[in-house]
Amino acid sequence: MQNTNSRLNIGVKDNIFRFKPFIADKKKNTYLTAILSLLTMSFFGVFAIKPTITTAVSLTRDIGDLQALNEQYEQKITTIIKGQSEYEKIRDDIPLINMTLPTTSEFTKLIIAEENIATRSNILIASLQIDPVPISKSKDTGNVESFSLTFSGDGDYKGAYDLVLNNLKQQRLVSIEQVSLEQAGASGSAQLKVSVKAKSYYEP
Repeated sequence: MQNTNSRLNIGVKDNIFRFKPFIADKKKNTYLTAILSLLTMSFFGVFAIKPTITTAVSLTRDIGDLQALNEQYEQKITTIIKGQSEYEKIRDDIPLINMTLPTTSEFTKLIIAEENIATRSNILIASLQIDPVPISKSKDTGNVESFSLTFSGDGDYKGAYDLVLNNLKQQRLVSIEQVSLEQAGASGSAQLKVSVKAKSYYEP
């Protein structure tokens, strides 16, 4: 047992004497301290600094994604604001647009309008026919629909001219397809039988 302790003491002394020059020499001692510090920092870098760097990279990526998303939302908001601005410009005209091209056939209103036009034009309406059209609003197809109307009456040349002109000037969109004039009375009479075929439009 004593021999064993003696060998241990000798081994420790040998190690002390081996590192003594490094410890005694300040320059070597500084190098040794620096090496130990670097080893310590490397150890902590692997187990402590790396997760921090990973987190920082992840946060940077998330910030970039959020900035890109924010730019997209800003573009959408800008588009909405522009659309609202354009809408404000035409808002007062929307009722006129709906009168020109209604969403339903509104044939009842059209009949009343044609009767008023005939009265102003001094034409006495004898008959008025309208193609069958849906009463309720049709399914939205995005297409402009149309229907024909034919009416006839009695009047003179000026009345026939005014009838056509007033139809073209009315707010509701109406196109004149055909106009027929026939002398109503004896030869030389100013009275005419006026027949008009027209087409009106709506957009469901």
